[in-house]
Amino acid sequence: MTDAAPTTADADAAPARPRPVEWAWWATVAWAGLTVISSAVLYFYRPFIRQALIDANAKADAPKANYTGSVVDDDAGSALATGLVASILSAVIVLMVGYFMFKGRVWARWLLLGLATVLPLVLRLGVGVVFQLIAGVLLDAPAVYKTVVIAAGLCALAVAVLLVLPETTRWFAGRRRERPVRRGGVFPRPATAGGSAASTRPPGLLGGLFARRSATRPVTDVPDRGTIDYAAAEVTDSAVATAAPVSTAARRPVARRSATRPGSVKPKGSGSGTGRSKSRRG
Repeated sequence: MTDAAPTTADADAAPARPRPVEWAWWATVAWAGLTVISSAVLYFYRPFIRQALIDANAKADAPKANYTGSVVDDDAGSALATGLVASILSAVIVLMVGYFMFKGRVWARWLLLGLATVLPLVLRLGVGVVFQLIAGVLLDAPAVYKTVVIAAGLCALAVAVLLVLPETTRWFAGRRRERPVRRGGVFPRPATAGGSAASTRPPGLLGGLFARRSATRPVTDVPDRGTIDYAAAEVTDSAVATAAPVSTAARRPVARRSATRPGSVKPKGSGSGTGRSKSRRG
């Protein structure tokens, strides 16, 4: 017969990675790259940075005196270098989380979704929809810089939308069920629907403390040292009960006689008192 039945390996094979997940990965790469490019573009617009620093100093509560010339130039160079380093670190974080998301890690999916939406508001990373798309539209800056920032924000928005699609959600749910069992975790993994005991993750560090022990335990080749054999215990108790009683003399503890050193016990009649009494008699 030409049509063969599917094997067990083919039936249990993981589902193929959907297109939205692949698109989310490439959108993540573009998002990280445009973030670095937007900071590098500012090196060509030093007058814009200088004027922004002068305006910020004028609006400050305690403005610096004589804030012109080389002082502003030094601050502008420091601001450009700091912004470039911060954008590179943010891009590395986004790429690392996106890589694990592409490999099917559920936690990476939610973390990447947070980086694209609300986490930058707390961590002050300067990336995401709020800091790049919304702020880029409202920003009064050179057209090239503004275009790059808005493009990075659009990529972040695309990542957020692609990660919440129903197809993406189903794929990550399947990846979570098919994740291999690992011992030593913190929380126990619930059993899958219709799965065997081998597919259930054993209790972890905290799960073993709070989880209720089941009545039935899986049979393994390794003996369980914490299990009590009640049948053997009953046989031992009965054997002890039917054994010959031990006599009272055998149970009585043997008194130990304290050892004395020679000369430690004085003979009767010795001592200073005895000598004095004989002298008085004489």
